[in-house]
Amino acid sequence: MRIGGNVGGVEDIGLRSTRIRLVDKSLMVVPNKIVAAETITNFSRFTRRRVEQIIGLSHGTTPEQIEAMLQEIRGIVLSHPEVDKNSLMLFFRDITPSSLELWMVYEFPNPDFIKHMNVKQQINLEIMRRVSA
Repeated sequence: MRIGGNVGGVEDIGLRSTRIRLVDKSLMVVPNKIVAAETITNFSRFTRRRVEQIIGLSHGTTPEQIEAMLQEIRGIVLSHPEVDKNSLMLFFRDITPSSLELWMVYEFPNPDFIKHMNVKQQINLEIMRRVSA
């Protein structure tokens, strides 16, 4: 769960307070009046995971290279069996002072965080391989 800026798992809900084990393994005790007043994100209720990331290319990249990269990345993401094929959005979005930005969004129709991160890692590594080639 996320409450305020803190992320962790609920360990106990008492009459006066809720105990949350944070990601760094520390224990946060929050008075229930604060819990009741805060917006809470319940990560255990995820039905799918969403990946949104920006891939920065150098200013020396040509329009033709950008078009080729978009095609390569599209192929990499769509070929992964665990990605929702209808969720992919990929665009040359911005020209910033530091890079040319490709914006990518796709969904993983499984709420499991570890599986989601493994898929994301596989896709990112394959993108890196193709870019370096």
